[in-house]
Amino acid sequence: DPAEAGRIAEGFYGTERAWLGERGLELWGQLGGPWNRCVPFFAAADQLKFYSFADVPEGEFWSKWFGDNHGGSYHVRGVVSAAHVYGRPIVQAEAFTHMTRHWSKDPAQLKRSAVEAFADGVNRLVFHQWTCRDEAWGLPGSEYFAGTHFNGAATWSAHLKDFVAFVTRCQRLLQLGEPVVDIAIYAGPRPYQGGIGQGRLRYDPFGDGRVTVPRGYNYDVVNDDFLAGRAKGCGYACVVRADGTNRVDVAKAAGLPPPDCEG
Repeated sequence: DPAEAGRIAEGFYGTERAWLGERGLELWGQLGGPWNRCVPFFAAADQLKFYSFADVPEGEFWSKWFGDNHGGSYHVRGVVSAAHVYGRPIVQAEAFTHMTRHWSKDPAQLKRSAVEAFADGVNRLVFHQWTCRDEAWGLPGSEYFAGTHFNGAATWSAHLKDFVAFVTRCQRLLQLGEPVVDIAIYAGPRPYQGGIGQGRLRYDPFGDGRVTVPRGYNYDVVNDDFLAGRAKGCGYACVVRADGTNRVDVAKAAGLPPPDCEG
């Protein structure tokens, strides 16, 4: 029941944010998932509305092997859309998580994942993860079961400073700028749950082929709060309704000219 999901979001996250605010604190976190959608409540939960209660909304992406699609673990589009819709200047993401072989990632692979997230609107990364370890355990020592491992036990730890400097500069420049988004896509009353096991969704907002966005354009998914004026959005050039059952080509529906560059 979407109405029940909304009441729970307000009662839980709304109460939590108010309690923290009274104490001079902020609510940061992955309020929009990922979750197990088999649970009835989460099946009706809308990512955008849940993220509206976060002072700093956070998504998540896993580090990828060359040629793969993050194994479907790329939960970025929803949190970026929510941040734009509800006017949150910082969009962060748990970054570089994986459960493949220990010490199997390197800065070249991590950079590619970071650049994709930055291109999709994230402007702050939260590294996953740094294991507290006893030096007496030697190298590589003992690690948490999930990577990527950012500590002195990594074989490339001597180069970590350069990688962090690259990420820091990208973040700083992105945070100083203003997001530019061409298209707002309204999906109707159904809860938006993009990115749950669906990969990057760069040109397919819902992961089902129902709506296509051409290369060279960027988009946000918007909700009823935006249409009702309760959320400001990003100064979109056009709003496309995709709340029916027909397939929608966003460029044709909006009458957009060809983009100047390939995205």
